[in-house]
Amino acid sequence: MPETIAEILSLSALFLSGLFAYRRMGRFFRIVYAQGLVWIAFYLLLFFLGRYCSEDGQPFQNQRLLNIHMLLECSLLMWASLSRLKALWQKSLVPALFLIFLCIYLLQGITGGFGSYLNYADVSECIALTLLYSMVLYNLLHQRRQHPGETLPGLLLCSGLLLYFAGSVPYIALLHYMEKYSPGYNALLFDAISNGLAFIRYTLCALAFWQLRRSPLTLKT
Repeated sequence: MPETIAEILSLSALFLSGLFAYRRMGRFFRIVYAQGLVWIAFYLLLFFLGRYCSEDGQPFQNQRLLNIHMLLECSLLMWASLSRLKALWQKSLVPALFLIFLCIYLLQGITGGFGSYLNYADVSECIALTLLYSMVLYNLLHQRRQHPGETLPGLLLCSGLLLYFAGSVPYIALLHYMEKYSPGYNALLFDAISNGLAFIRYTLCALAFWQLRRSPLTLKT
């Protein structure tokens, strides 16, 4: 219950702060905000299905929906990174990393079934986005004179994404092993790592949008 309240608070803050700051967002922030809205829609759908669509007393199996969300999340966040990566080799890295993710996504889905959570595809997404948003953060800090009003919001947003994706890798890699051999510890780790990092991620994103709201209107890029 406490983790549910924390999730609702962070996602509500994300939605409202992004709504008020939308006119001051460039392309980068708008795409990241769109990804947050996609997760809010999936979160509400998963909550509704889990509450009202259980069969024979068994909890609703949400892995298929989570796999679909993973694909949308990776696509949107990689697209957002393109608007902040300047060097040609950095821009070329985005489709290459997405292709690697997509190959792992399809391979694990075909061999293991899309009804099971594609944890190795998730690990590849986390590693790819950690690499891309490290470069985004580096570019942002070194080009802060060009976008002075976006430095602090960008720092908060990238920090939230990096903490979430980099911090999730060890747990997600061992997810199915933990589910099979230590389901009790797995539930604790899920709350502490996945839910905890998600709360930090979306709270920092909400703070980023709130700070952006206080900056003057700039040309959308």
